[in-house]
Amino acid sequence: MSLTLNQVAPHVGSLFVIHTHAGMIKLMLEDARELPRRAHHEQFRTPLSLLFAGPETPQLAQDTYTFDHPVLGRQLWALTPVMVGSPQALTQLQLRYEVLFA
Repeated sequence: MSLTLNQVAPHVGSLFVIHTHAGMIKLMLEDARELPRRAHHEQFRTPLSLLFAGPETPQLAQDTYTFDHPVLGRQLWALTPVMVGSPQALTQLQLRYEVLFA
């Protein structure tokens, strides 16, 4: 499935279940946005970023995980821990993760 912004944007604020070595973890989709194309040739997709918030523990490493969502189904995505804004901007000690489609 080649995910588009139109497909995922309605699900901002919803939960995804991530299958990890520590068990199933719920991450909330906080933001979905297209990124500037910059030097991408028109034949390639517009880069898409999905930003997720998760609990303080366990901290997930950069890896490929299975994501389950009631509407989008099961997906295999590469997840990367990211820092968004300042540490003071983090609420309830949530960690942030990004899935990037380029």
